[in-house]
Parts: sequence; structure tokens; C-alpha cells
Amino acid sequence: MGFSSESAISWSYTLFLLLGLLVKIGASQNQCKESRCGHGPAIRFPFRLKDCQPNHFGYPGFELSCRGKRTVLELPIPVEFDVKSIDYKSQVIKLYDPNDCLFGELLKINGLSVSPFGFYQDTQRGYTLFNCSVLDRSTFQEMIFPCLSGPGYQVLVVRSDSPVENVPLASCTKMYNISSVPHEIFAVDRKYLYLNWTEPDCTRCELIGNGCRLKNNGSKSQTECFVLPKPSQTKKFVAIGEFLLEH
Repeated sequence: MGFSSESAISWSYTLFLLLGLLVKIGASQNQCKESRCGHGPAIRFPFRLKDCQPNHFGYPGFELSCRGKRTVLELPIPVEFDVKSIDYKSQVIKLYDPNDCLFGELLKINGLSVSPFGFYQDTQRGYTLFNCSVLDRSTFQEMIFPCLSGPGYQVLVVRSDSPVENVPLASCTKMYNISSVPHEIFAVDRKYLYLNWTEPDCTRCELIGNGCRLKNNGSKSQTECFVLPKPSQTKKFVAIGEFLLEH
């Protein structure tokens, strides 16, 4: 028994409905593969957005959160930094402290041994903190950290190997020494902290414009590149599917 033209049209319409539904479901499942917090940096593998994406979308230790429109990275220490930018090709993340006390947050870290990240610039030095009651701000401006200071005193930070005469000992008391602090914190970008990661390595994928993901072979660190779908085609099928489902 053959199909009438009405049956053929009905079946075609049903197939389009199913296609539209499947594409819409697939798009909804994949829409979190690259996310953002407001106008912040793109979030994709090895990072994942904790409130949106399942664990397998990212790499352990690369979880980000949205706090309003802010993108936040929480290190295991625990210390939180806001994310300014992410360079996926160089595998460098640029961080800052919204309270403008980056050095104060670094005091809590004392190294990054329990983190998947390392200091991007490997020049690290030891520093000594002094509590000073009277200071000539014009002389020691670059060494004073107002966010660590309080009423009646200021905190002076100097390199541990600096000559003693560089410190006004008459009005300062030594607090303690710290080690493994990036020298760049005292240089040009005092407001920013640059961290990098070496594992997982997605630089090759990023450089050729492909996506990056963990290999589906049980490995916890091996990655592979994959061709990203063209957004225009996906949007076109989703639009057709939504139109058919709504009419």
C-alpha cells in the first residue's frame, strides 16, 4: 500500500520536528562548552564553570565561578582571585584582587605546590615585612602596601637581601620573612598576578584553531584536538527546529 501525498507531507513534517528537537537538545547540552561571566574571558577546556558544566568538561583544579559578572578562580589554599584574562595559546591566566591587596593574598599562598598552576615569571625572591610608625612616603612609596597598613602604622616590604641602610630601623620593627614571591609583583604590573599551567597541554590545538579535550581512553592527562562545529550551521538548524516546534 503506497503513501498518499498527505501522508508523505505528514511524515516529512514529523521528521523535521524530530530533527529540530534533537538539534535543540544537542545545542542545549553543548552551549556550556564555552561560557562567560558577563563580559569576562571565554571559559573553555581545561577550565569549566562549576555551576554550569559537569566535571568531565574541564580538568581537575581548573574550576571557575561566576560572582555576578566577575570570573573567580579559587585556589586550593584557599585563596580567591578575579580573572582578568585567559591566554589559551600561551596557557597563562591573568589574575587580580578586587580588594586591591594582591600582595596580601600572596602572603596566604606561600608557594603553589598544591595547585595546578605555577608563577608565570619564575623569578622569585624573599622579602621582609616591617611595621613602621613613621615613614617618608616620598622615599618609600614603592615599598609601602596601604592595604596591609592601618591607623598609626604602615607596612614596608623590602627584599631580604637589601642593604640594612635601606630600612629606617629607628621607626620600624621587623615582622617576618616571606619567600617565593614573584618579583614582578613589585615591578610594572603590581596589580596583576600571572600564573601558567603546563598540564593539560592544549597549545597545539589552540594554535590551529581547534578545540581541546581529554582523550576518551581512560587517561587523566592526555589530550586531543577536535574540529569545532561551525556556529552558523548549528544556529541555522536550531532556528529551524525551534520554528517547527513552536508552530
